[in-house]
Amino acid sequence: MGGAQSDDGSGRPEQSNPVEPGALTQIRVVRPRLRWRAVIHPGDKLDPARGLQAVAWHLADCDDPSRSEAHCDMGRHLLAGDGNPDGHCHVGGVCPRCPDTPRSDRRG
Repeated sequence: MGGAQSDDGSGRPEQSNPVEPGALTQIRVVRPRLRWRAVIHPGDKLDPARGLQAVAWHLADCDDPSRSEAHCDMGRHLLAGDGNPDGHCHVGGVCPRCPDTPRSDRRG
């Protein structure tokens, strides 16, 4: 028998630490899964000249998909360009796609 020994009397084998002190370890950051909502603009036609799309992608929990103020600065920029914020929506006043960005309509 080799490898594991029980020293504390509990019956559980004592395992050696596979990571050496001072060794670099990799930390994996897990972000919450985002739920999406496709907002279809009925009657709108695709305009290849301007790149406008008949479908805009918002987060399912977007504060208000119909108001540009309910989107972060990046979402507003994208809305102005092709009408699709690509999920850069405020959820509870914060954009989960760029969480370090404060709500832009809270000035003063």
